[in-house]
Amino acid sequence: MSVLCTLQNGYFNVLCSTPLSKVWTSELLRTHQTSAFISAPKTSHHELNELDSGDFDDLTYAEFEAAHPAVFRQRELNKLTFRYPGGESYVDVCRRLERLLPVLDKEHNLLLICHQVRNSTTLNVLFTNRF
Repeated sequence: MSVLCTLQNGYFNVLCSTPLSKVWTSELLRTHQTSAFISAPKTSHHELNELDSGDFDDLTYAEFEAAHPAVFRQRELNKLTFRYPGGESYVDVCRRLERLLPVLDKEHNLLLICHQVRNSTTLNVLFTNRF
């Protein structure tokens, strides 16, 4: 059984003193920066990347709503299945993460570093079979 941890404020020192066999990060620079001080083998996994918001990647939610109100309303109606133009939906993220589960289940003392709540939430959904 794998251990699922999240690095947040006060937990960093505790996790750095915990013997870890591996650290998995997304491909995003900030996850590599977070893992830099942890002494364990590290690998990056595309499956851990945050949701790809496609054509709207550089927009804040306020900018997205102002520039594309009809598309924003579609997203508000069903955030789970809404697929960003040129991007993905939360369902797509779940499917992407499902590919890691067989490998994840065989690991011990593994630390996953994901910086967006959506990744932590999606992993929780997958682990609790509530998808």
